[in-house]
Amino acid sequence: MNNKCLLLAILAIAFLSCSEDDESYFNEVPENYFVEDQVPTSDYDLKEWQDFIGMPFYVKAVATDTYLAANGLGNNLLLTNFDKDNDNLVFGFSEKDEASKSLILVAVKEMEPVGVKSTNAKDSVLVPVTFAQNDNKLQDTQFWRFLPSDNKNYSFIQNATLGENNTNFVLEATENSVYLALKNETQNQQFQIVPKGDFEIESIAFDIESFEIIGSDWITVGRDTLINTSDEIKETIIIDKYPENFKASFIENNPQILVPIESEEVELRLPDIEVIYDEVTVSKGWNKTIRYAEDSEWKRNVDISEKSDLKIPPHTTFEVSYYINRYKIEVPYQITYSDRSSGANFRKMGIWKTDFYYESNTELKTITE
Repeated sequence: MNNKCLLLAILAIAFLSCSEDDESYFNEVPENYFVEDQVPTSDYDLKEWQDFIGMPFYVKAVATDTYLAANGLGNNLLLTNFDKDNDNLVFGFSEKDEASKSLILVAVKEMEPVGVKSTNAKDSVLVPVTFAQNDNKLQDTQFWRFLPSDNKNYSFIQNATLGENNTNFVLEATENSVYLALKNETQNQQFQIVPKGDFEIESIAFDIESFEIIGSDWITVGRDTLINTSDEIKETIIIDKYPENFKASFIENNPQILVPIESEEVELRLPDIEVIYDEVTVSKGWNKTIRYAEDSEWKRNVDISEKSDLKIPPHTTFEVSYYINRYKIEVPYQITYSDRSSGANFRKMGIWKTDFYYESNTELKTITE
């Protein structure tokens, strides 16, 4: 076999029954598999997948906690338990050619094709599975195209019908995760791409120009009861009780890539939230060491606490309530993971979420006289 040949594995369709060794096999694709696809609603940028070219990864079935494996002997794909020493579990993407702007799915170990086979085929030649960006028809080219769906996920297969009941399946990708889905049952058939390597966080870049204020609400941060039992007016000072700190939760908005990180701490330039002429803005902040995926806390940069004089009439009880306006802010970021061993890296988009407190209000209410 020519070493230049790229050997293909597919994320095949339709689960079959489990065998005695607890491996689940996929069925052959029927002759009516490649059907007319819908016109894409928008263009798909294949560059979003370029980082995965040449990077080995596992394909995990979420519901069963099993992994996709290539079986070169039977030209099948199967699901089996994870074994880090089993190279049949390792897949990858490779560019078909520069002109076609397409990717192919590769079984890393096996040097025999693993792909789609028509039920009418007279030989064992498998159809190469190609993820293309062009407008080829599925039934004409038997290419699987990336198609944007209405929910902004990406489909490898659009309107593919399988089985006697013509059950509608779709193989989708959300950012860097891939899953085979029965419509309306996507969680049960989800696959995850899990990069293989010794990863660390290389860098995190925040897009401070694209931040959004998701909403704001007034929250109660404290209450006091002030009592004057005397026959004279009582003078007192109210010191507003407002939070000195606010938290930023550094989380990924789509935790589909389960990458073990060598170090749980990372130093990054965390955004700074400012208020200029009563307008909330986000600017470049300062270097700060945080624990990955945990809340980071620091003091606010706006002083909203105040002192005020209060005179309480005789035999009067006041209730003082302290309110603060809490803004919910989201800042997009791009995180780059790097493999310590090979130097390979890939990127993933995320959302930095935080609460920011600004604008205070103190209410005085008479309880008794």
